[in-house]
Amino acid sequence: MLNPSMPTRRTHTKSRLGCSQCRKRRVKCDEQIPQCSSCVQRGESCVYLRFPTKSTPITSSKTATPPVNSISPSDAGTGHDSPAPITTYQNSVDEAPRSPDRVRELELLHHWCLKTSNSFTPELVNLFQDYLVKEALKNSHLMEALLALAAFHIACETDDPATSRRFASTGMSYQTRAVTGLRIVLGSLSPENCDPVFASSVLIMVCVMVSPFLPVGHRRTFDFTAEAILPLADILRGLDLVIETSQRKVQQGPLSGMFNVAWPSLPHSTVSPTIEDLRKLTASKSDPTTAPMFGHAIQALEQKILDNAAVFPWIALTGLEFIDHLKLQNSVAMAIFMVWGALINMADNQWWASFSGKNLVNETSTILSPKGDEYARIVTWCRREVGLSE
Repeated sequence: MLNPSMPTRRTHTKSRLGCSQCRKRRVKCDEQIPQCSSCVQRGESCVYLRFPTKSTPITSSKTATPPVNSISPSDAGTGHDSPAPITTYQNSVDEAPRSPDRVRELELLHHWCLKTSNSFTPELVNLFQDYLVKEALKNSHLMEALLALAAFHIACETDDPATSRRFASTGMSYQTRAVTGLRIVLGSLSPENCDPVFASSVLIMVCVMVSPFLPVGHRRTFDFTAEAILPLADILRGLDLVIETSQRKVQQGPLSGMFNVAWPSLPHSTVSPTIEDLRKLTASKSDPTTAPMFGHAIQALEQKILDNAAVFPWIALTGLEFIDHLKLQNSVAMAIFMVWGALINMADNQWWASFSGKNLVNETSTILSPKGDEYARIVTWCRREVGLSE
């Protein structure tokens, strides 16, 4: 039985989370941050290596700084010039891993900033690295388009078939979401959002040209002319609406550089015989209802060459009726389209242009070759210009 006359023993709270120095000296640590009182008096470095739970950050033994969450929110923004603490976290099998989607998107954004943005003309590098990324952070449809193109770029660059399939599949997912998002914002197009809509439209156009020729699984996703061209209808509508709504704002705004790019030019004399072959083909193979449409497409293509302008935007000038005939695999439309593919490969000198142009010619020439002598000269010229056997 306890003697009531004996003094009550004072309760002692053991320091279980004290700094290493106090624990080594077997003295109580007051656990002050960033240094305990004892270490301050002794002029020693104060290092905390113990933690109450698996989620509590601890300080690296190479630094004398406290855990981040030991500083109260009221201490933030007080103007004190204390160094930012460096923290590490306990490794645990129970710790939630980083999301694979998040890691993948960081990888794609990194590739965009370092490589894809540099694979266009030098005049567009800063625009694509800075402005487009900032706008993508505020506009999901633009971010989806940007990530899609980065994924396709990796798929085109790699020599590993499995890696190519994986990134092609990833790019297709982002491309689908980008097109869906673009459709939604087109319903509320205004001068305020026309820049990101225009940028998305351009990036998706590039994606749509590249993606059909990439492997997904054990087969290609579409037959190019029949299915893969379908999203271009929405993209063209988006570009038309942007130009109609805010042409001056887009051309005088941050995206003005996209209208003033210096593209490699083609001598008209090199292409003019093939242009004339297209006109002869149109005259013999089209009817009075379609001849003007095909004539307009041929004229627009020739004008791009005469103006020493980028050939790629020609597709936006052809109109939806021309796209509809491509979907139906009309032979005249496909012949014009094939020449455009050869010109992209020759003039635009970009990875996506070379890749899609050569594959486009290969696809369409395979379909058109059995059509007869009227197509033979055009097919031969296109295949030769992109480096395919005649």
